[in-house]
Amino acid sequence: MSLGYGGGCQKISEDDSLVLYEYFSYNLSFEDREKIFDGLILINKRSLLEPERREKFRRMPGGRRRSFTKIILRDVPIDELIESGDVQIENCSHAWKFLPCGVDFMAYRLCREIFLDYQRDGILIDRRGYFV
Repeated sequence: MSLGYGGGCQKISEDDSLVLYEYFSYNLSFEDREKIFDGLILINKRSLLEPERREKFRRMPGGRRRSFTKIILRDVPIDELIESGDVQIENCSHAWKFLPCGVDFMAYRLCREIFLDYQRDGILIDRRGYFV
């Protein structure tokens, strides 16, 4: 069962050094439930982390050994990236929960999901949603 809050983002522009997303957040407990993309997330591409890759060998039936690459996702220090200016967040109008640094909780979660998706897939996604 859903808790009734969430958000989403979509990519507006991307160049060699920056990527810009617009985002929305909502909480079904409040009356105003429109999904208005009026918040911004700006990410500097040099802050994107590559995952750790380990080559492992697995014994197959018949005695042959096969190698495969295991991807280990790294934890992204979003707080440090916000403080350094590599990630900039402009809160949306429907933000209801804020972190101590003044950033919308949903923008923080969406930013984390963007970084993890980049590590998993190797590309910056066009759309992402986070719903609880």
